[in-house]
Amino acid sequence: MQREVPEEINIAACKIAKKHNVLTVLDVGGVDKPITDELLSLLDIISPNKTELKRIIGREVDINDEKELIQVIEELRKISNNKNLEILLKLGSKGASYIDRNNKITHQNAFHFNDLPILDTTGAGIFNINKINFYYYKVIALLLVFVQN
Repeated sequence: MQREVPEEINIAACKIAKKHNVLTVLDVGGVDKPITDELLSLLDIISPNKTELKRIIGREVDINDEKELIQVIEELRKISNNKNLEILLKLGSKGASYIDRNNKITHQNAFHFNDLPILDTTGAGIFNINKINFYYYKVIALLLVFVQN
């Protein structure tokens, strides 16, 4: 899901996705307004950057403090009544952090190529979201093959 899409469309799409057991992911960028609790309740993964996380939670967050990050995702889970909500935190040139439904945190550093400077991180967040989607569905596909055999 994208924030540029009207909220009611994202909600309708999420409801259809949930009905068919499809993973729902929201890239928080693009619109500077609150996310409704209804939409949060329908998401599997929310993906903000540091600024967007501050806007969602209403306060500054120390993204280097793992305990605080877990508190933030727990707050989002409580607000949305969505105990399984996961977060993919986009960190620009530093990479990304992923907090799963069990509060396991996985960090992925940004790739650096032969000491070339990172000039623009546009698209890095989308790449990380798509990476998560790819691995999620790859695991599901493998499970389906295993179960069917």
